[in-house]
Amino acid sequence: MGRRRRNRPKNGVQSGSRPTSPEPKKISDREQRILDLEEMCLSGTIDEDALRIDRSEETWAKVNERYNRKLSLDALRELTALVPAEDVVGSDFLHSACESTQVELDVVKHLIDTYPDAVARVDKGGRYPLHVACLNESADSTVLDLLVGRCREAVRHESVKEGTPLACYVGRWGCCLDSRIVELLVETNPEAVVLDGKKPYDFPPLYRYCQVSKEAKLEVVKLLTDEDQEVLQLRLNTPNSMHPLIDLFYAPSNTAKRINLDVVDYLLSNCQPETIAQAHFLHEACSSSLATVDIVKRILDEDPDMVRLWIERELPLHLLCQNRGLDDKQAYKVLTYLVGCYEDSIHEECNGVLPVYMACGSLSLECCKFLVEAHSNYGTLSLGLSAGGNYPFLAACASGSLALVEYLHEQFPEAITRTTPSSNFFEKSGRKSALHLAASSEHRDRREIIRFLLRQSGRLAKLVSQDDRTALHSCASCSIDLDIIRDVFYKHPEAIYHRDQEGRMPIHLAFLSKEGSTESQLNGIRFLIKQLPFSPSAEDFKGRVCAHFACLSRSEVIPKLKVIEEEWPMTLLHVSTAHGMPIHDACKSCELEVIDYLVQVDPKSLEHQHLEAGLPLACVPFFNRHDVFVDLLMRRYRKAKKEGTPLFCALLKDEQVKMKSPIIENFLLYCNPNFDLHSNKRTNYCGEIEKRTGRYALHYLVQTVEGISHVFDAIKCFPSALKHQDKNGNLPLHLALANEDVSYELINLLVNEYPDGKSIQNKQGMTLHIAASHYNFPKLEILASNCDAAMMLDKNGCTPLHIACRSGLEMEWLTSFINLDKKALRVRDNNGDLPLHKACRSCWYTEMVDCLIAEDPTTVSFRNFKDELPVFLLCKKTGKPRGLIKKGSYTELIWKMLTAYPETMECD
Repeated sequence: MGRRRRNRPKNGVQSGSRPTSPEPKKISDREQRILDLEEMCLSGTIDEDALRIDRSEETWAKVNERYNRKLSLDALRELTALVPAEDVVGSDFLHSACESTQVELDVVKHLIDTYPDAVARVDKGGRYPLHVACLNESADSTVLDLLVGRCREAVRHESVKEGTPLACYVGRWGCCLDSRIVELLVETNPEAVVLDGKKPYDFPPLYRYCQVSKEAKLEVVKLLTDEDQEVLQLRLNTPNSMHPLIDLFYAPSNTAKRINLDVVDYLLSNCQPETIAQAHFLHEACSSSLATVDIVKRILDEDPDMVRLWIERELPLHLLCQNRGLDDKQAYKVLTYLVGCYEDSIHEECNGVLPVYMACGSLSLECCKFLVEAHSNYGTLSLGLSAGGNYPFLAACASGSLALVEYLHEQFPEAITRTTPSSNFFEKSGRKSALHLAASSEHRDRREIIRFLLRQSGRLAKLVSQDDRTALHSCASCSIDLDIIRDVFYKHPEAIYHRDQEGRMPIHLAFLSKEGSTESQLNGIRFLIKQLPFSPSAEDFKGRVCAHFACLSRSEVIPKLKVIEEEWPMTLLHVSTAHGMPIHDACKSCELEVIDYLVQVDPKSLEHQHLEAGLPLACVPFFNRHDVFVDLLMRRYRKAKKEGTPLFCALLKDEQVKMKSPIIENFLLYCNPNFDLHSNKRTNYCGEIEKRTGRYALHYLVQTVEGISHVFDAIKCFPSALKHQDKNGNLPLHLALANEDVSYELINLLVNEYPDGKSIQNKQGMTLHIAASHYNFPKLEILASNCDAAMMLDKNGCTPLHIACRSGLEMEWLTSFINLDKKALRVRDNNGDLPLHKACRSCWYTEMVDCLIAEDPTTVSFRNFKDELPVFLLCKKTGKPRGLIKKGSYTELIWKMLTAYPETMECD
């Protein structure tokens, strides 16, 4: 016999032995000192990146440890003595120190003195340390003084998101600003007062200050006002706020804010008449929880006719009567003053609803009494009924107090038997009785109101709403106290069998309820089960049982499931025809504890492949809760768990993982380049194409990330992805342009890396077509430069100018489109429309139509293929912005087109 040939081991590893993992790279003492310096400067900051990737207890502990760690000046001096300046070039340690909640003047001064170049460094977000300090509420005036003195060019620099340091400073929420610092920033960069912020979010710092300040000071308002007072005039056709006074009325919930009358007086006194006429200040004040009668009087001093002004079918009185945030005393004062200025306003209806009905659902008893007594002739109001079929009594039951309900019942006793109309003002579904409305009320008098209604008329428990729900359904869905559910049940016991339009009984809604304490929820559930023992196994019309609804509720889910498990344990594994098992709904709700509980009942439930819902894993909204998705994926593929970090799934290659569900495939494409940046397999991964969509990882990255570092790395790994079109013809540039939140720098990077991409079409059109429809103006500036795309047509035959006119682009950018090539003014699309036809059809603002006519007056006589002149489309009300038809400028434009251009009057 010959000699047996031995198999040679691969890679020098003996067969049967385990390959040794490569030794970790050793860090030198110099590198370690730099890392220590950066970590020390991070003391007192939140590690948002870590929390975005993982929210486990271990991660939270590390984040809290960094946040609570002291930023010691003595320890910092010892460390900086060992780190020379040339070793920290490119490091953002000074930014971190300025971001810390423990930032102090001595710390910042020591770092700048030791490393002078750090104060002039710009981070990835385009921010100097001054920007970071201005955003940090813990950084006092002395720190800002130092940073401005050491680097004045930073004051003029705009960061990617926050704008200039002035905008960062005045945007501190609720903080008292140092007027001296505001004055210093304004003197150094006067232009920042007018133009600031990232386009298209381009609004002056005064707007931001009025919005976020707890109490705006007149001194600061004057500093933020330019010499020409341009910032005090109305800004129309912008995606943001229109006037600082409107921002002053902005009041976020749970925030103490007040308005100084002297600031209101200053803003109004310096407004031009056009601004007063178009800004609708009185409507804004009546909608705000900060309004006072003095502010209302001051606004009406400028224009007394504002009280009679209709805006979108509403008077100021209508808005006031819906204002639940206003203090009761102030609301009564403002109400009496407005009615005194325009007495007939109490009879004016908004969509068929009188102010008294709105007030009964929002204002106090005194306000409602005033309006009821103010009606001298009720007519159809003999039962408290407004023209739209709405009863003030029912509005009070929906959201009013017990005293108001009792008062209106005395005035209109027969209204208690009425129901809301099919199209109800307060409710989505109509024909609800007073008891339905009271059960859904959030007022603290809800229990007393329900008892009052049952005492007055027990028949209310038998009435059925438009969606076929009884009062017992409403009480069960709101988890009212057991004694109330019991009272409603005994008035109409048959309601426990009753099914609504979706086949749900009261027990289903009780398990779905999110309101009330654990005790009140479980007491109501046990009572309903006692009356109808088989109800936990009853299906609705889509096959869901109570276990499904418990998992969807996200409120006390496990106690509810334990109640079911006591008598009906098999329903925890019930399979709905449309939605799968209860574990599918638990995955939709992202409740890991509930998922664990259901897995203990049946470990194989995670493997259940439903025809409609798929795997439970596929029900997780992984872009919002990828931590839950990763946890479930690790359970499904436990063998792979040993091969890497919790984001191991981004590196896996085997077909078992990839093709089980499209959602897993998308997750793999999303995770790897975004988070696992140091993977050895990254280069190969970025070069893999997804067969279903024809996309590389780069196509997904440009849609999901805010910064450009990950995109730059992906391009470096696989440059060919830039030039690749997916199955819909999309380049990465096309997909980035369709994302309104994408940064200017990212678009610039994609264009610079592949300039020819500007001239490539997808199914929608060229890049300029896409950008013209998304209001993100800086993108147009990049794409329109040195490009012959102005005359290129999309699939509908539209030029970019057509798209711009249809989308309502601002005048600045519309003019830029026209100047690219004026021949586009006469180009017809597939329907024969010129850009003027598009502008007249949508008419976002009248200046757009004026501009197009001024460039080429002959286009007013061009007809499209439906034989329509532009003026015909301008006169049509459909497709126009709300409120445009009532504006005088709209009527003037039509008259101008009919008189100044007689050819529009010609008819064949």
